[in-house]
Amino acid sequence: MTASVPIAAQAGWFAPKAWLARIAIPAPAALRDAADRRWFSGCCGSAGNGRIAVGRWRKPSVAAQIAQASAAAAAVADTRATNCSRLRSADIEAPAAKTKISAPGAPNPPVVQVFSDYLGHLIKGFAFSILWAVCVYVLIIYMPIFVQRAFGFTPSQAFTASLIGNVFLAVGCVCAGTVSDRIGRRLMLGASAALMLVAVYPLISWLQASPTLTTLVIVQSLFCIMVSGFVGVAPATLSEVFPTHVRTTGMSLAYNAAVTIFGGFAPATLTWLGSTGIGFHAPAFYVMAAAAASLIAVLVLPKPYSTN
Repeated sequence: MTASVPIAAQAGWFAPKAWLARIAIPAPAALRDAADRRWFSGCCGSAGNGRIAVGRWRKPSVAAQIAQASAAAAAVADTRATNCSRLRSADIEAPAAKTKISAPGAPNPPVVQVFSDYLGHLIKGFAFSILWAVCVYVLIIYMPIFVQRAFGFTPSQAFTASLIGNVFLAVGCVCAGTVSDRIGRRLMLGASAALMLVAVYPLISWLQASPTLTTLVIVQSLFCIMVSGFVGVAPATLSEVFPTHVRTTGMSLAYNAAVTIFGGFAPATLTWLGSTGIGFHAPAFYVMAAAAASLIAVLVLPKPYSTN
C-alpha cells in the first residue's frame, strides 16, 4: 500500500472532528509492524482494519510530519532494494559473452609475447629492415658527403644532385606503393632489393670513372628510384608481419634495432671499409651486403596477418 498522510498534518493544523470524522486513510506500509501501529494509532487514532482515522487526530502536526518522513524513507529504501535485486538478476541472466570469466593471471606484456611467441617473426622483420635502414642512410643521406670527399665534387654540386634525386624518391614511393597493390608487395620488394644488389657497384664505378655533374645527377637519381621501390612498400609489409595485439611492439623492435645497428654504425663501418683495399667502393659493398640479407628475409617472410 502507498503511504498516506493525514490531510490535517499536511495543512499543519487541527481539523474539526465533525468534518474529518468520515475520512479514514490507510496506514503507511512502513508502519505495519505492531509496535509502529500502536505508536501511530496513539498519534492519530485507529479506525480499524489497518486504517487511521484522521478525524481523531490528537498530536501536533510535527509528529505527523516525522511519521510522513519515516514512511517516505522506507518506501525509497524498498524501491532501491527492488531495483538492485532486478539488476542482479539481469546480470546473472546476461549472455555468456558478457559474463565470461577471464583466465587467471594477467596476460604477458607485448614485449614478452613478441620474444616468446613471435621470435621468428621478429628475426625476419629485423633482417628485412636492414636494407631499409642502410639504403636510406648510405645512398641518400651519406652520398652527398661521400662524393665530395671521394670524387672532388663541390657542396653545391653534391646537394643539387641530392635535391633532384629526392624528387624522384618522393614520386617513386607513391608509384611503388601503387604498383605493389597490383603485383604484390613481395615481388616489389624482391625486385628492388635485387636491383640494389647488382646495380649499386656499377653506378659508383661509373661515377668514379666520369666525375661530372651530369653523371652525378643521373647516378643519384637512379639511387633514389631504387630506394623508393623498397621503402615505399616496406612499412606496410613490416606491419603485416605481426598480429595486431603485438604489431606496434614488434615493428618497433625490428625496425629500430636494424636502424640502430646498421644505420647508426654506418659511418664507422664505411670509414673502416674505406681504409681497407675496398676504397671508394665501400658504400657499394655495404649496400650489397644489406640487400642480400633483406632479399633472403623477403623470401621467407610469414604470411601477412591482415589477409589471414
